[in-house]
Amino acid sequence: MLLIASTLSTTLLALVFGASGALKLGSIDATHSALTALGAPRFLRNRPIAAAVPYAELALSIALICAPSPLFTAVSAVAVAVSAVFLLLAARSAGRPEAVYCNCFGSLSAQPIGRATVIRNGILLVFAVITLTFAREGVVPTIAALDAPSLIAYLAVLSLVLVACVALLLTRAARHTTLPSPESSTTFDSTPWPIPDVEVTTGTGDVIPLAHVASHKATLLFLVSAECTPCRYILSSIPAWQQQLLGAVDIALLTSEKPSVMAPLVDGLTVPVYYGYRALLTVTKLSGVPAAFLLTPDRNVSAGPALGSDEIDGMMAAVTAAIVEQGMGVNALNR
Repeated sequence: MLLIASTLSTTLLALVFGASGALKLGSIDATHSALTALGAPRFLRNRPIAAAVPYAELALSIALICAPSPLFTAVSAVAVAVSAVFLLLAARSAGRPEAVYCNCFGSLSAQPIGRATVIRNGILLVFAVITLTFAREGVVPTIAALDAPSLIAYLAVLSLVLVACVALLLTRAARHTTLPSPESSTTFDSTPWPIPDVEVTTGTGDVIPLAHVASHKATLLFLVSAECTPCRYILSSIPAWQQQLLGAVDIALLTSEKPSVMAPLVDGLTVPVYYGYRALLTVTKLSGVPAAFLLTPDRNVSAGPALGSDEIDGMMAAVTAAIVEQGMGVNALNR
């Protein structure tokens, strides 16, 4: 029984590292951003390291599957060390006021690091410790030595675990890819609430009330960070969104980065950039960025906050739908 449990742990550990590496292939920029956001040592925050990370994970996965006895102990020790580092980084990032995105599984990692990430990495570390303590060789040579009843039990339990994981992934994917309709919570017929009484800084260094951002026209305010992967999606979507808004609504950015850091990210965008979003995050109790608010000249927030790229996509769908509806155009938004 112990042999089956250790073999299952090694198998699942190898699958996790393999999936993580495979899903990161071709996403050097996202991995580089994740290394920076996670607070990795400075010498690791470069593109060559980011390019090597998925291949290192794939190599570890293959070694866990195939390594013979003398080499396997070293491989499993590496797996324990890597899993422990992953857990430490996740736990530290989950406690930060800003959302941190790990790019752990490439494009599937759409949500910021949170309690679920910490639990997942904790389970991964448990698998690694079991593997180091009880397994003596890779999955393939171990399976080859199993008798028929043990092999059947191993395959049965592994199949159940994989089916459960696939079901969980499909459920999460369906939940996170379904956009709110214009009739959902991101609509204009809900009761507006006052724009928080906080100040932001303009690009020229002037300090102004947040309400002044939308003093002349309704404005979609996006809170973004240079270190957040979904924020880059928001920035890249702005030109298309400006066309969809038909001039009824302006777009502005709010960040807590330095202007020199934001400059290359907003190059080519025709939107104002304001600085200092931490007070707004504190007042609204938002867990991080990207986030969005629809501010109107009557000093109200007419929609939002939307947190994360999925909710922001939903807000944009609702805003553009409202603009084209009769009576909800420029005059309705800017009254």
